[in-house]
Amino acid sequence: MDHLETLPDLYQAGVTYLPCRWDFSDLENIVHNALSNYEKHFECSINSYDICRDYINNDKFINDISFIFDE
Repeated sequence: MDHLETLPDLYQAGVTYLPCRWDFSDLENIVHNALSNYEKHFECSINSYDICRDYINNDKFINDISFIFDE
């Protein structure tokens, strides 16, 4: 997912999501690992939330879309 550019930058492997292969061949292992290390991987959801919260609360969203309203 690192090839995607999003605002905010949510696709940060191991930081905001647990990456897996496109064919899902490693999905079982990833899920097992996530369940075995729940607290460590729960941080990904906290990181994602924090990025979104900061994006909205610090007016980054408004700044990024303001061009729509320019004349």
